[in-house]
Amino acid sequence: MCDVSWDLEPDCWGSDHHPLKIGLAAYNQRRLRRRCYTTNWDLFRNELNDSIADTSSDPLQVLTRAVQAATQSSWVEENRPHPNLHLLRLWAARRRAELALNRDPAAAELRDNLNRLTAAARRCEKRLARERWMDWCASLGPSSSTASIWRTFRSMELGTRTPDPAASACLSSGCTPSQFAPEIVKAFFPAYNLAPPQFDCPCNLPPEVGVTPSPSDIEGMQAPYTMAELQAAIDQAKSQAVPAAAALAHYYGSTLPQPDAPVAEVPPWLKAQASDNRPLTRLRQSTRQAAQEGIVTTTENSLAVYVDAATDNCVLHTSLVCPAQPEIQHICSYVTEAPFPSVLAELTAIRDGLTVMISKMDSLSHDKLLVYTDSTQAVRELRKVTSSIDIASDIHRLIHSCACPVRVLWTRRSAPAQVEADAACHPATVQHPLPLLRLSPKDSLLVHKETLRRSTRALIPPRGSDLPGGLTRREEVALRRIRVGAALTPAIRATWTSGAQPPPTTCPFCVAPATEATLDHLLGTCPGLHQARTRHLRGLHHHPGRPPDLTRWTHGPLHRQLLAFIQETKLFLFI
Repeated sequence: MCDVSWDLEPDCWGSDHHPLKIGLAAYNQRRLRRRCYTTNWDLFRNELNDSIADTSSDPLQVLTRAVQAATQSSWVEENRPHPNLHLLRLWAARRRAELALNRDPAAAELRDNLNRLTAAARRCEKRLARERWMDWCASLGPSSSTASIWRTFRSMELGTRTPDPAASACLSSGCTPSQFAPEIVKAFFPAYNLAPPQFDCPCNLPPEVGVTPSPSDIEGMQAPYTMAELQAAIDQAKSQAVPAAAALAHYYGSTLPQPDAPVAEVPPWLKAQASDNRPLTRLRQSTRQAAQEGIVTTTENSLAVYVDAATDNCVLHTSLVCPAQPEIQHICSYVTEAPFPSVLAELTAIRDGLTVMISKMDSLSHDKLLVYTDSTQAVRELRKVTSSIDIASDIHRLIHSCACPVRVLWTRRSAPAQVEADAACHPATVQHPLPLLRLSPKDSLLVHKETLRRSTRALIPPRGSDLPGGLTRREEVALRRIRVGAALTPAIRATWTSGAQPPPTTCPFCVAPATEATLDHLLGTCPGLHQARTRHLRGLHHHPGRPPDLTRWTHGPLHRQLLAFIQETKLFLFI
């Protein structure tokens, strides 16, 4: 592991902390390089013509000397192609241009020449790498070795990946994926064709069974196996190191809980269509824009619904209101195990509203469904693709199953329809018992984080009066740090035992020990700053023999004199 050293910047540059310079000693670790040989065949022919006149010399020695005279060696990095003569000339010309620029760094023409040669050498390297790959691909054929085939196959994969047994077996067998999938299915499921009638394909069942699959279901069941399904079957077979749950239940004479059926996931490119692309930080609508919502909804033949949620202790109420269809109004109530965060409550309201509206959109003649909510956090959660919570995934699944496009949009809390939805989620009477709303592990973690966030926010003491206006960022930071005593004084630095610079031993302005150079000492009692302190406190009814009152100096109307004092004496370096 390399050594780490750090040093402190003397000035905070307007921030609330001093920057740190961290140095990492790499001990001159060298890159992997290889030696390449490039032969100039024109020079080889000239050398051979000059040496062939002597008939008494050995022909093998003549060829050896000619090749050695026409060959030059070079060291290149491991990931770079083998250079040719043109690339070597470009590298040499670039080196000469670099040396010329080092002699005259201010010359613009030399710098332009260096950049031009660097770009030309980079283009030549890319062309050589591409030609090398094309030559290698053209050399593959029936006579190629297995090692070269596997090396080519692995080089086409980017990054470090886990082994793919299905693709490896398919490549070794010499079959196409469509030919390989049925064979491997027979190997993993030998009794697939011998299944009893009750487990037969639904499309082959008799009519009296009562199962009538849709054409899309039949098409999906008749589709060939894909490589992803085959890989999932292999992974499931590998993970079963112990007998299945049914076998264990039969052995012990008990019934074990079976895992839930897997839920179809929505592709990430469809998750991104749950909302529009307007920035959430600029959603403050004017009164004119709010008045045009109904006109736009009518023009686009869209149905707008408004959802809202309210929590009362451990009872959650969700409501759905549709101004265009007053008869469409829905209210749901749940009992929760813990107080619900607001974002999960709003997402639950969106999910309940979509569940109600998707079943009714077939009978309504609308081309689009717009779901409005007053929570920007809920819209932000629906815009997430890879790290979305489970309830957001349920909403994406409902949107994907709807026949018409669905958009979840933000609206003002003071909108008339949103006010009506808010009033609907506060029912006067609640009919008990209510269903229990359980959370998934991921959503439970979100609730735990929200609880910690609220408890931490309650422990933070309220901030005092704000600073007066007209101060720069640097002056505001200095005053706040002085008020709370968070200054990097010599007394604090004297306690540090490690660092690039030795800790101070005395006050930088007087002979007092560094352990006594606190913030009160620097601002009020330091003898080295007595004249400057007296000059800035003159005319402010300050007694010369007493130390200044830091509370009046920082919280009262004297902060301008304090800022001028620390600016003149360079106390900004310690605050």
